Amino acid sequence: MKYLFQDSFMQDEIFHANKDSIQNESIEPILDSELEELFESIGGSSFEYGLIRFHNRSTCSIWTKAFSNYYPNIKSKFWCFAFDWLGRQYAIVEKEELIFRFDIVTGEYEKLQTSLAQFLNQLLVEHKEGILDTDKFEKWRNLENARQLGLNECIGNVISLLLGGEEEVWNLEIQDMEVHAELSHQIYCKVHGIPYSPHSF
Repeated sequence: MKYLFQDSFMQDEIFHANKDSIQNESIEPILDSELEELFESIGGSSFEYGLIRFHNRSTCSIWTKAFSNYYPNIKSKFWCFAFDWLGRQYAIVEKEELIFRFDIVTGEYEKLQTSLAQFLNQLLVEHKEGILDTDKFEKWRNLENARQLGLNECIGNVISLLLGGEEEVWNLEIQDMEVHAELSHQIYCKVHGIPYSPHSF
């Protein structure tokens, strides 16, 4: 299957292992046909130098487990299917036309009232800047003469926004995704006085 956003998003060359090569014996069965189609068609793919990337079955399982731990108050079942250059995770919600966008830096999440098909065929096409902050991404890439992001990388703040860091492109750097998520969660818990329980990827 080809999605409409693919007509306007450049697909990156992939410099990582094959899309289902990551072994995870505890992968939970996913009972969503649209998500299975996504894995088959673009799972493990990257677009626009890492602006947005899509999980395969294995990484979906890994990051869904992580964000279920980071957001224990969410009782709805969800699956992470994509992540953007800022490390924000996008997840479909079971039995609902709803997508969660998780921002681990702020500890917040946004509810996008849309189905997976609408997200891929309409929102990414018509609201690319609003969804993915493309202007900021391009400013950072131009400033750093940056290479394409790997599937295990994102752009994070040198000094966390929660610790007084400024929301400027010069306060951004390439970070390992797992380190970024865990450190951001740790800072969030400390700032808000919440008990911190480390997550092991």
